[in-house]
Amino acid sequence: MNTKYLTTTVVGLALMAASSADAQAPADKPQEQDAAQATQLEDIIITAQKRETNLQDTPGAIAALGAEAIAKLGVNDVTGLRGLVPNVSIGEPRLASSSIIAIRGIAGQDGGVGQDEPVALYLDGVYLARPQGQLFALTDIARIEVLKGPQGTLYGRNSTAGAINIVTSKPRSEFGGLFEAGLGNYGATHARGSIEGALASRLSARLSGSYSNFDGDLKNTFTGGRERSNEEWLGRFVARYDLSDAGGPSIDLSADYGEATSSGSAMKNLTINGGRYGDPDRVAFDLPDRGMTRATGGANVTVEQAFSNGLKLTSITGYRYLDLDVRYDADGTNIADFQNAIAAGRISPAAAALRDSSSYQYFHSNAYSQELRLAGRTDSLKWIVGAYAYDETTDFRFTVNLLAQSLNRLSSDTIATAGSTSYATYGHLEWTLNDQFELQGGLRYSYERKTMDRNIVTGAPPAATVESLSKSWDDITGDITLNYRPVDGVLAYVTFAQGFKSGGFNASQALSPAFNPERVTSYEAGLKTDLFDRRARLNIAAFHMKYTDLQVRFASGIGQTTIQNAAEATINGVEIDTQARVGSDLTVSLNGAYQEAKYDKYQLGALDLSGNYLNQAPRWSMRAALDYNRPIADAGDLSVHAGYSWQSREFYRAQNDPISSNPGYENLEGRIGFSPSAFDGVAIEIWGKNLTDDRYVGGVIPLASDLVFIGSINRGRTYGFDIRYRF
Repeated sequence: MNTKYLTTTVVGLALMAASSADAQAPADKPQEQDAAQATQLEDIIITAQKRETNLQDTPGAIAALGAEAIAKLGVNDVTGLRGLVPNVSIGEPRLASSSIIAIRGIAGQDGGVGQDEPVALYLDGVYLARPQGQLFALTDIARIEVLKGPQGTLYGRNSTAGAINIVTSKPRSEFGGLFEAGLGNYGATHARGSIEGALASRLSARLSGSYSNFDGDLKNTFTGGRERSNEEWLGRFVARYDLSDAGGPSIDLSADYGEATSSGSAMKNLTINGGRYGDPDRVAFDLPDRGMTRATGGANVTVEQAFSNGLKLTSITGYRYLDLDVRYDADGTNIADFQNAIAAGRISPAAAALRDSSSYQYFHSNAYSQELRLAGRTDSLKWIVGAYAYDETTDFRFTVNLLAQSLNRLSSDTIATAGSTSYATYGHLEWTLNDQFELQGGLRYSYERKTMDRNIVTGAPPAATVESLSKSWDDITGDITLNYRPVDGVLAYVTFAQGFKSGGFNASQALSPAFNPERVTSYEAGLKTDLFDRRARLNIAAFHMKYTDLQVRFASGIGQTTIQNAAEATINGVEIDTQARVGSDLTVSLNGAYQEAKYDKYQLGALDLSGNYLNQAPRWSMRAALDYNRPIADAGDLSVHAGYSWQSREFYRAQNDPISSNPGYENLEGRIGFSPSAFDGVAIEIWGKNLTDDRYVGGVIPLASDLVFIGSINRGRTYGFDIRYRF
């Protein structure tokens, strides 16, 4: 994509928007101003740049959901973001323990130890490295921010595709709280609540928690029971000690812990039916004692000290914990399924040998992080400098048994301990050149060292390989942005940014060397406008990204996958976000995206995959939504929400074969609520998700050098009701 053309186009659009904005006459009378404010779109405050800014004044493609939107859309964990943000693809949970997130055509790997993801996820400024530790319940969340494109300066490594910031609700000194309970189909129940208030002078606290249970939406035709059940709870305590008005620091302490249990994987075997998964509501597993247990938790302390000269010092100390056990049916069938498939000639005897298979995974991770940053400002400058340290240790076991109940059992068993240590320093500057132009830029130096002790047993008879590995890397990444504000409510920008994703080791591949970091260079041009006295909003972003040393994963043996630096890729795309207030009652939005994400160069053995699409990179995605809120005489307030999402085909392997792809999906969801005037603080709501009952494969795992594929099918139509009391 021609970046000069992008810049020219965006500047032209900015001038057009400026003409439109100048033509809007302000209201002269106070009552007219009040009426106008009732029909204006609200400001959205974010912290994507490590300080509070207005979303519309912040360059870059950023999507933000507040607490009200999170509840309205039923975003219970990060997979709930699926379909809400164009050019963001989130796979179905694999093995009930992790989900692969992709932003702008760059997807994560398999979440194994010794490797990292391209989308950095943060909880209150603390990095969560393991995908298995990211599926916790989103309880008492104030805001979710999705940052698209490389964030190499302020966020550093492992944000080549983007970053997701999750911000929890902070305590207030006023006493208050919330309680909610609900029921749904498939035996779904949930409850959540919070309470907050002052404990002492300058000290306030907030206690929140949630519980949910789902009986399972799939029937196991082999056992007659239900599959894909899930039970989960989470508790969080937040305290704030604020001496800022007396010249002292503000101290925020947060601690959370949660547990989840599940019947485990609901993967279906795609090989025996040529990619067709049959009845999406039925599975056939014959492995006893399947299931998943997960415990996640952590704590963080944030200290901010403002000084009289305008400086502010911030310290964020974090700890995260993960403990995970998963045992699942690795072939996704019972024995009879394979026998029928052999008779019909749909699979080979080699693939049939994988019947009656099982797999086991264990993760135990402890991660510590520390960030210090100093920020300041003058009349024309805003700056921030910082330092960051991270240390993680993960114990890991991964076992695959083929012919699990046979004397001729084949297996692969990996036991590993991985360590990751990283240090970084960074600086970022915003320089106001005049009333219309602003220049931003920054640099970050990163150093990291990874270690791995691994013991791999494979084959029949089994043979062991024991290795101790270590390697270090460093990198300098940066960004520069030119902002142009011709009038109030219009921002045009052009950005150059770099990013890198960590190198690492293949935990389950004996004698394999380390793979190196992947790097990205990105060019983006965008336009953000508030039009018609802030009754309408139009944001456009166009981007061109070039990846080198791209890390790609492929199945390389029994229970083994290998990551190597084998590819180069180019991604071009455009994103449009629109929103409008129609009167004081109705808000409508329409968002869409197009991207062309392909390998420039990728040779996998004898296969030349150059020109193929990247994983989880649909060319088209869109979302439309409306929200209607209106008082009903003196009876109460009515709220109506409806949303529709759609995306085109996406692939889950570089081979782009139909058996491991999603042909595209649609999702219609809605919520209707009523708050009766007679019961202050009470709201009753009914809701539905996937109302069209659209079914698709949301993730694929290859087994044994691509002989067999198992896939995760999305959840069908769900519905229920909630009752909420806020005080």
